[in-house]
Amino acid sequence: MNNWFTIDKIDEATYAISEYGHWEKMHSYLLIGRTHALLIDTGLGTGNIKTEVDS
Repeated sequence: MNNWFTIDKIDEATYAISEYGHWEKMHSYLLIGRTHALLIDTGLGTGNIKTEVDS
């Protein structure tokens, strides 16, 4: 599912990953630390968010 996610960089360690293609316009947040990362709210499951986070 190409272009399902829109990714916006909020700051050096925070990204908003949005699913504007769905009527709920879901937003997830990726926080990147020194040794770990945290994904808050894994979205709707329509697109492959893991692929986006890995990139």
